[in-house]
Amino acid sequence: MSLSLYPSYPAFSALPQGGEPNTSASPLPVSLVPAKPLASSANPVANAYLARAVRLSKAHLHREAQPYFQQATTHQPSQVKAWLQLGNNALHTDSPTVAIQAGKSALAALTSSTEPDTIRHEQALSALLLLGQAYHKSQQPLLALQVLQQAQQVAPNLDDVTRRIGLLNLEQTHRGGLMQGDVLLSSAQLSQVAAPTLEDAQKLILQYFTARNRRDLVDSLFTIPVRVLGTDKQEPPVAGLAEYRHANREIVLTPELAFAKPPVVAAYWLHELVHAWDNDALTSIMEEEDGYRAAIPFWDWVQKDRKKAGLSAVNELNLDFAHQSWVNSVDKLDFLVRDTYAHQLPGVLESSPGHGRPLISANPTQERENDLQEQSDKLAQYENTRQSLLAEESQWPGQIS
Repeated sequence: MSLSLYPSYPAFSALPQGGEPNTSASPLPVSLVPAKPLASSANPVANAYLARAVRLSKAHLHREAQPYFQQATTHQPSQVKAWLQLGNNALHTDSPTVAIQAGKSALAALTSSTEPDTIRHEQALSALLLLGQAYHKSQQPLLALQVLQQAQQVAPNLDDVTRRIGLLNLEQTHRGGLMQGDVLLSSAQLSQVAAPTLEDAQKLILQYFTARNRRDLVDSLFTIPVRVLGTDKQEPPVAGLAEYRHANREIVLTPELAFAKPPVVAAYWLHELVHAWDNDALTSIMEEEDGYRAAIPFWDWVQKDRKKAGLSAVNELNLDFAHQSWVNSVDKLDFLVRDTYAHQLPGVLESSPGHGRPLISANPTQERENDLQEQSDKLAQYENTRQSLLAEESQWPGQIS
């Protein structure tokens, strides 16, 4: 499965619809005036609350983390990062109203930020994406579209923005004159929309494989079907941006990827082909590392090939973020993958057949028992961490006095 390595990035269309409608005014415009030369001193109390909140959030204790994020922003309202983390955490607790206010507060704090322009640009984009997700989740599609159009002005070539706008526009077309409410698009509808993109993505992967004489993967390219998940909730959501479903021998993309550019779809398709190749239902940290090790060199090849052809680069937050680590070293990319998957998938195995251990085991029954034991041990360790964090609650405030 293709989880995003980019920090605080819940998939746009994977968020459950519903929650309380928000009737607040129009979203704040992006007004990134030159930073005022203010002395920005670190606030140890705010930082302590923020560190505590992050620990709880990483342990999937999102509701418990929420008051600590709020305390961090109360003690230091100018800290943009804390507002963004508060908002993204709120999405996990089905609190879009809180996320909307956090996104607006982040944009407001940016107007007096003393951070370098590159960081302020990235934080503005993150705030607008957060607002787009929160408005979409609270069934306010026109406001979601407005902030995403503002994000497009900040980053005109960013695939994350254009594909979300595409999905929202299609939903609006099917919504007709209604301003709110769910739009239930089937997998067949979205796959039909994505058909030209899927065809172009397949051609890109074939070109890449052919140049490297990888006939073993070319076969999978034509035998493993790819489709886009519907928004009609007829089946489980995609974990992350894409996933290989072994039971059906198919690759399923999250709804927003129906509107992604072909190189983006191709990169996630290639990642999932790695899962299909070993023909087992297991995943593991090493298998996910292999998936990204396949996708990111392809992404690098795409960008260089486009540059030679005089075409503009295709930007995508997760792939660009992973590519930056890969350029530094493969080990840095592996570390990023390990950290992400270990936190988001408690109990994930270290290795799986073909990824750190032989494809054919001499004793498959014993191997399966070992897998179950490893998974049980990891889940127990994860639960112990959660319980320890919860046990600290009564004593924790005294630690920062």
